[in-house]
Amino acid sequence: MIALYIFIGLLVFCALILFLPVTVNVGYKDDFVYRLRILGIKVYDSDKEISEPDNAANKTEGTVKKEDKEPNVFEKLKQKFGFTEAIKILFSFAKLVFTHNKKYLRHIKINKVILNLSVAGSDAAQTAIEYGMVCSAVYPVLSLVSSVTDIKYKQINVSADFNSDNSKFDFKLNLELSLLFLLIIAFKAFEDYKNFTEEYFNERK
Repeated sequence: MIALYIFIGLLVFCALILFLPVTVNVGYKDDFVYRLRILGIKVYDSDKEISEPDNAANKTEGTVKKEDKEPNVFEKLKQKFGFTEAIKILFSFAKLVFTHNKKYLRHIKINKVILNLSVAGSDAAQTAIEYGMVCSAVYPVLSLVSSVTDIKYKQINVSADFNSDNSKFDFKLNLELSLLFLLIIAFKAFEDYKNFTEEYFNERK
């Protein structure tokens, strides 16, 4: 009987753990940043430099600069396909993830979405064409998310810059959900990510 009580207690404890509130921050500005808090306590933060041990053998090494790190997925896509195509691919992947997890989106509270995207080209005509391509990739994803869940604060700025040759992209996303739904969505997203990287970095070589 005591073993049964212990088993039931463990089940209740696990259930409580799975429904703990989790806050997730995802952002991009030159590199992707991920932050995770459970019950307001920070448990993961990717926005840190990697430091070498401070000893005589490697004092000349110092800190590994961010510039020395391997390019992130978006940078690799830009190098291989160009900025506009990289944006289209990135948002196609986001749409895929949101579509596969559509039934779980209603359980997510999105506090903030900030997107700044400036499209620039070699000339005015090319800039206008690429701007249209970017809009056709970005806005369907935003519409999909907005149709399922409420977004508390949304700031979207997608523009064409006819006075520059450099396109720019950054975003911030803050959301809250339970640990259970985070694990489910993360698992599904990981499966999509594997297929995504195989398609764009292996099959298309």
